Amino acid sequence: MINKIKKGDIIVFIGVILLILLISVITFPKSDGDVVEITVNEKTTTYSLFENVTIETNGEYNNVVVIKDKKVRVSDARCPDKVCKNTGEISKKGQSIICVPEKMIIKIKGGGKIDGIAN
Repeated sequence: MINKIKKGDIIVFIGVILLILLISVITFPKSDGDVVEITVNEKTTTYSLFENVTIETNGEYNNVVVIKDKKVRVSDARCPDKVCKNTGEISKKGQSIICVPEKMIIKIKGGGKIDGIAN
């Protein structure tokens, strides 16, 4: 004997699915990027994207990097071409600013928070 599916059963099933989705979103937060990695002359320093800080690099030109309001930029480029300063602000995971004369790479990384499916 086969039981018929009732309207109430469907509503409960949909509610359970929505609850599972809500719990997974809360438990596995998505990260746009929360770590800034600054490498100068092969020496890497890591900062939080959520802190407001000004960093003077210790390279040949001592450029100035600013992390503020979850964005990163080179505020003062003392290198000859100033491409790094003209790059503007970055704020998303995977974006970078590169200064060849300073031998500097600034990258935004995920920092360990994964969205449950992929980094």
